[in-house]
Amino acid sequence: DAEGKVSVRVTRGASTATFPTRGDGLVPMNGGSSKTNALWVDRWTATTAWDRIAGLETEDLAVDALRILEPRIANVRLVGGEETNRKFVVTFQGEDRQHPIGSFGDGMQRLLDLSVGLAAARNKVVLADEIETGLHHRVLGKMWRVVIETARKLDVQVLATTHSHDCLLALSRAVEDDTSFASEIAVYRIDPGIAQPIRYSTDKLRFAIEQDIEIRG
Repeated sequence: DAEGKVSVRVTRGASTATFPTRGDGLVPMNGGSSKTNALWVDRWTATTAWDRIAGLETEDLAVDALRILEPRIANVRLVGGEETNRKFVVTFQGEDRQHPIGSFGDGMQRLLDLSVGLAAARNKVVLADEIETGLHHRVLGKMWRVVIETARKLDVQVLATTHSHDCLLALSRAVEDDTSFASEIAVYRIDPGIAQPIRYSTDKLRFAIEQDIEIRG
């Protein structure tokens, strides 16, 4: 349901990017027609994508993201033989005990799904519906920094939606902290009563937030 949502698009050259048409919501890369380049952020994607990044530099990117919530994390592993029974566990620095990722709450699971999806999506598209789900508002700025910096490193295009004012505020503040982000972010208001989404520059987004102007539809 697109009503009342804001879409945030993170991509190289976002200042000139056009918003994708509605429909199935998948965003082909480089203007192509294939849908195979899009990865949804969810638990299934994280589980199936982990084997592609395990032991590589991209695994380190995913683990670093989890340290936003738990700085003691040393490693992440996917354990279990059967595909349907595999689960993520983490170990802390200086310990051998494995802790199920689920024991840290929905926020950690969401951050894992997001970070693994990004790390496995080099030269692809990542789709994140309600990107802030499960995350406390205090960590949303760090989340955006991870998303944008990982997208830069791996040439990933991210299309995320949110209903959250806190999420948009965190994005605006992340851009204030690093103005180089501005050229890579486009924000759109999705309103079913309007034929084309309304685009907000990061400057207009900051002004709307400062003036308490509702942009979420």
